[in-house]
Amino acid sequence: MHPHSSSIVHTRNTYIKRLEQFAFKPVIKVVTGMRRVGKSTLLQLMAAQLRGATILRIDKESMEWDRIRSGEDLHAAVMEAFAGEKSRCVLMVDEVQEIDGWERALASIQKSGLADIYCSGSNARVFSSELSGRLSGAVALPRTTTRRSESLPRGAASKSSPSPGQGDQ
Repeated sequence: MHPHSSSIVHTRNTYIKRLEQFAFKPVIKVVTGMRRVGKSTLLQLMAAQLRGATILRIDKESMEWDRIRSGEDLHAAVMEAFAGEKSRCVLMVDEVQEIDGWERALASIQKSGLADIYCSGSNARVFSSELSGRLSGAVALPRTTTRRSESLPRGAASKSSPSPGQGDQ
């Protein structure tokens, strides 16, 4: 067993609990950080916590989702996936910055109340505090650490826009 394994598990549990605080609240949960630091794993772990929910998980690193190239494509896919759904719906988009116009699509989906939204991305410019304002400040911005061995969100902002530089990971 790796000497830091128990602290890694504890750290992941801490971050999942922080994200759970925002589950099914009118906040878009955004996980940011450098590529290959555990953002996708964190979304997978969070999905496992949302038992009973209908989850649409879009991974833009998978060719399965190449058809979603624009915000309009994303919005249409979500509307189709959740049409007539009676259970709670959850949208998870991994590497959301690969979708042109994703901000407008997520804001529209959020406003409709159709789904609880989680997304991840690795482009600091995309997740700047300016962008948080364009999403009407309804963004929780867990930040990832830069340690290569274990890199997960450290905290989350409230519904207000983050302070300058908070999203610039």
